[in-house]
Amino acid sequence: MSPGYRRQVIGVRFQVSGFRFQGVVARGLMVLAVLAGAWLAGCRRAQVEPAVPPGSHAARLWHPAWSYAAGAPLVGPPVPFSQGWVVATRPERLVALDHQGAPSWEWSCTNGLLAGAPAVAGGLVVAGSVDGWLTAVAADSGLPVWQVRVPGAFRHGPLAVQTEDGWQVVWLAADDGVLTSVDVRDGRLRWRTPPTNRSDGAPGSDGHFLAFGNCDAAVHLFRAADGAPVARVPLGPESQMAGGVLVANGRVYGGTRHGVLVCVQAAPSNLLWQVEVSREEAFVTPVAGHGLVFMGNAAGDVVACDEATGAVRWRVALSNEISALCVAEETLFAVAGGSLIGMRPSDGRVAWKQAIGDKVAGPVWHGQVVVVADDGGKVSGWRR
Repeated sequence: MSPGYRRQVIGVRFQVSGFRFQGVVARGLMVLAVLAGAWLAGCRRAQVEPAVPPGSHAARLWHPAWSYAAGAPLVGPPVPFSQGWVVATRPERLVALDHQGAPSWEWSCTNGLLAGAPAVAGGLVVAGSVDGWLTAVAADSGLPVWQVRVPGAFRHGPLAVQTEDGWQVVWLAADDGVLTSVDVRDGRLRWRTPPTNRSDGAPGSDGHFLAFGNCDAAVHLFRAADGAPVARVPLGPESQMAGGVLVANGRVYGGTRHGVLVCVQAAPSNLLWQVEVSREEAFVTPVAGHGLVFMGNAAGDVVACDEATGAVRWRVALSNEISALCVAEETLFAVAGGSLIGMRPSDGRVAWKQAIGDKVAGPVWHGQVVVVADDGGKVSGWRR
C-alpha cells in the first residue's frame, strides 16, 4: 500500500469518527436539554409547594411518637382528654388510647350510626348518633353513665362547653338549626333554642358565646350559659355557611358559599370584616394563632389573615384541596392530598411533609403531640 493511500484511508476514518463523535454530542445535548426542562419545571412547582429534601433538618422536625391500628375508618377526628385520646370508628364504637397510643378501653354503640367525634367533659365521654341518642361513658373506664334522646337529625358530634356553672354538652340539629344543651353530669335538659334553618356546619364556642352559620346566610349567636339569643348577623346574598366556625375572644370566624372569610363580633353584634379567600365555596373550619386567622380552600390555598383587620398577610398554594388545619405552637398544619404538611405561621413556608392516606381525620394538637388518622383506621401521633 502506497503512503498516499494510507493517508487517504486514515483521513476517511477520521471523518467517519468525527461524524460519530458529533452524533454522540448531539444526543448528549438533547438529553441535557430534557433534564434542564424538567429541572425548571420542578423549580416552578417548588415555588408553589417547597420541596422538603429527605433526611434534611426540616424533614426531621416531626417524627413518629406512636401509632394504633383501629382496623376501621374513624368518624371525625381524634379527641384529646386528660388520659390520652378517644377515637370513634365504624362499626360504631369508641376506643380510648393512652398517651403512648395503647388502647385502655372500648365501648360499642348500639343506638345507630355515630354522627361524629365524641365530646369530652367532666370526666365523661359523650357520643351522639345521627338520630339523636346521646350516651355518656366514664372517661377512665368506658362504662355507661347515662343516655338521653334529643329531637332532630344530626351531622356532627356534640360540643363540650364549660361555663361558670359547669360543663354542658351542646348539640346542633342539622335539619332545623336548633341547639340543645344537656347537663354533662346526668343528661338533664338545660335549654333549647328556637328553630333557625338547615345547619350543616358544626357550632363553636369560647365559653361565653355559642355560634354557627347556616342556610340563612347569617351567623347565629347565643349566650353559652343559658342559650339566650344574642343576635342574628346577616352576611349578604350567596353567603350561606355550611362549614364549622371558630369562636375566639368574642369573635366568630367562618367561610361562606361565596368564598369569603367573615369575622363577626359577638357584642355588640356586627360584621367586622370580610375577605375573599377562594373563588369557590370556603367551608374549611378556620383556626387562629400568632395574631392570624388561617383558612384553606378547595383549590389548595392556605390563606393567613390579620385577626383584627382581615388583611391578607400571605397566601400559599399547595397541590391539593385543604381539608383541615391545626395550629401547634410554632407550626401550622394543613391536610392536603392525603398528606400532613407543616408550615411556618409567619409566612407559610413549607417545612415538613408526611404522607398519611387518601382521607385524613385530624389533625389535632394536644400534649406536645399532633394526631391524625388515615382512611384505614391507623391513628398516629407525631412529636418534635
